[in-house]
Amino acid sequence: MRIGGSAALVGQNDTLDFLAGERRERAILRHMVLSLVGGLAVGALGEVLSHRADALHAVYDPYAHLLLTALVGWTAAGFGWAVLGSALAALGPVISTLGATFFAPESHYPHLGADGMELNLTLLALTSFGTLAHVVRSVRRSRRDSGGGRPGGRRPNGRRSPRPSR
Repeated sequence: MRIGGSAALVGQNDTLDFLAGERRERAILRHMVLSLVGGLAVGALGEVLSHRADALHAVYDPYAHLLLTALVGWTAAGFGWAVLGSALAALGPVISTLGATFFAPESHYPHLGADGMELNLTLLALTSFGTLAHVVRSVRRSRRDSGGGRPGGRRPNGRRSPRPSR
């Protein structure tokens, strides 16, 4: 039974939808792995800098982590993926720090903090910052798509729209 079109096109569209979904899932997985690996790299570089240059480490330590989580949140595919990716990016430096304690345990106890609450609040703040970056990107995109970003009656080139003749 044929209703309004070719049966071959329906099967072809399903295949294309499946392939598009597969590409999207692979991109999301790649994003998650890169978030964790990026966090590990930022943490490892922070550990190297913490033993060498105090001034450079003082600038690097908070801002590199914030930049990484903001970048991960900004490039996430959705809100939930932004939360997960930001959490992975925030956990990467923690894993690097814990790995560094294996090699030099006497120099890292004060660096990790006296209690777990400080670490938990840091992870919450970094994850929230990445999620906030995704929300800002989504709001900017929805304003741009709806035309709400243009001031009253102006075209994108800055000229006024012509008034309709009566």
